[in-house]
Amino acid sequence: MSFGEVDTLNMLFDKLQSLFDDSQGYYESFLDTNNMYKKGLLSDKEFFQKLGDYVVAYSALEFLAIKVIFELKNLVEQVQVILNLQD
Repeated sequence: MSFGEVDTLNMLFDKLQSLFDDSQGYYESFLDTNNMYKKGLLSDKEFFQKLGDYVVAYSALEFLAIKVIFELKNLVEQVQVILNLQD
């Protein structure tokens, strides 16, 4: 990486790691919610609110993971260009 470039891959990876760590809490919360709903302790509205939170959290995680994949692809292409220039 040359001077002045933004290290997008590391920034995205750090954000992805943070979201992944946070998503564990959403997952555990949803498991608890699902069990409570099956036992009749939650209304449909409460269950679907928690389900919505879970889906939003995982959608953000998946979106960011895709961005990281594209950034890795760009990096691989840059390395290939550099290697081809050296030949």
